[in-house]
This record gives sequence, structure tokens and C-alpha cells, in this order.
Amino acid sequence: MKTPELNLETDKDLCGQKTIITYDSDSNIDYQSLEVGTIVKYHLSNDLDILLETHPNAWTPSSLFSLTMCELVAADDCRGKVVMDFAGGLGMFGIVAGKGGAAQVIGTELNPYAVTLQGSNWELNGLNPKDFQSFESNCFAAIQGNREIEGKVDRIYLNPPALPDTEEKLQARLKFADQFRGEEWNRNGDRGRLVMDTLITQGSSYLAPGGEILFIATSKNGPRLTHRLMEKYWGKGIQSDSDNPLDYSINWEERGDANWAVVHRINVALANYHTEFVQSYQKLADLEGEPSPFIEEEANLYQQLYFIRAKKA
Repeated sequence: MKTPELNLETDKDLCGQKTIITYDSDSNIDYQSLEVGTIVKYHLSNDLDILLETHPNAWTPSSLFSLTMCELVAADDCRGKVVMDFAGGLGMFGIVAGKGGAAQVIGTELNPYAVTLQGSNWELNGLNPKDFQSFESNCFAAIQGNREIEGKVDRIYLNPPALPDTEEKLQARLKFADQFRGEEWNRNGDRGRLVMDTLITQGSSYLAPGGEILFIATSKNGPRLTHRLMEKYWGKGIQSDSDNPLDYSINWEERGDANWAVVHRINVALANYHTEFVQSYQKLADLEGEPSPFIEEEANLYQQLYFIRAKKA
């Protein structure tokens, strides 16, 4: 059964005296700089409310990436299923799955601040703590060989970090939070693909027969490489006839005998924090024979997001 929605007027004890703000995509609020313990309320289109306690040292969902993914997770039938929120940050996707009736949710996350908040956010949303477990883990490392998890998961959801690792990025994070282990936060390789590629290459071993993954890839991280890896590790997929094999979207139920497909695609304006990487992304795309990572419209740069679903054969 779905968990009843929280009524903030009657459940004040659940949130204590902490500040609660409602997420607004049109506001000028810097959601990454909220005071410690601030709770953000997200209202999804299916009348599902999610509460997340935040911390400046953990990324607060505030992009179309996360919110669109939430809508897709909410539309999944998670009733009675084992779900993994992979590299899950504050635990948003797992909470959506839990509210949708998941029997068990597993969270993995490298950031120790986020790991702590995953459990408290689960309970903050009125969910049973017995149905959730969280692991501080570099990708799958902490659960590798765990017989209670490997081969038992029905759904794995991922919105991966996509910025390449640079010394400047790590130093900026250290400057932002003196006591935070910045050198270990958001490690994603010099191509910005480490977490996503880990799911593509290793995720199948954690799925039960017929289990599925759903994750976000972007045009700036090489759609042709993503396509090649999906073909290698997940078998037959669907591709576009254009120079970008992921530039399409199809209803999952209409994929025929394909094991994977892009089930949703959107264009998103490039955030300011990507600016310093624009030239390097373009040079790398040219070097590797990838299509242009950006679309330019009216002097604005956009990236494409590909929501890819794959099924274990």
C-alpha cells in the first residue's frame, strides 16, 4: 500500500523546529547553500509530496534531471519490489519508490553526509525504517559479494554525476566546506562517466531475472560511446537513424525484442557550473568522433538528456 501523504499542519513533530521550504524551479533560491537541516518539500505532478532534509555538504536536488526522473520512478510499478537508489544522494528516488509500495529500498552513496541523511529522510517521509538500508559506497564496492543483494534487485535508478574530475572542482568543494572530505566527493573520472559506466558494466549482476535499470545519460558525455557500451553489456537496443544514436524517445512497451531503449528525452539549458567545461567537452567530442555535445538556440546552450531503460534478459 502507498504511504499516506504527510500533512505538515498535523505532523509538525516529524519535522521539529526545522525550516521547511517548498521547491520552486522559478525561484532564485540557491538550494545548495541552505542552512544545515533545512527541509525542502517537492510536489510531484501525481500529487506525491517528498520531504528532504538537506546539508550544504550534500547535493540538494534542484534540476530538471532529478524531478523528471522522480516522475518516471513514480510512474513505475514498484509495489512489492526491491529497489536500489544507486549513488542516490539524499535518497529522493528511493523515497519515491518506497511511497509507491516498494518492499525494500537499498541506497548507495559515497558522500557520508548524504548517507546519514538518506535514513533520516526515509523516516521523515513516514516510511518504515525496516524497509530501508543505506551503504556508504564507492559505486557498488560496499555491496559487492553481498548475497542478500546481488541478483535480488528488481529496479536500479540513477541520476549520475556528470562533471569531469578536475583539481579546480575538488578545491572549490574543499573551500566550500573545510571539514568535508572533498577529495572523495563526486568522483567521476576525467570523462565524467565513471558512475554511469559502472552501472552499465556491472549493474546487471545485481538485478534479479527480468530486473530493470533506469538512468540518465547526456549529450555532453558521448552518446555514441554510451550506445556502444549499452550494446555490449545489455544486448540489442534501439537507435536513431541520425548521427546521434540516442536522439529519439520511444514507449518502453513498444520496444519489441530490444533489451534497452531511450524512453524519454529532453533538452535542458546548460547550468552555469558547466561553463568552464564547454570547450573541453567540445574538443573531446571532436577528438572521439561524437556529435556536438550542445545545441545552441538564441545564444543559449542546451544539452540533451536521455532517460535510458534496460532489462536483464
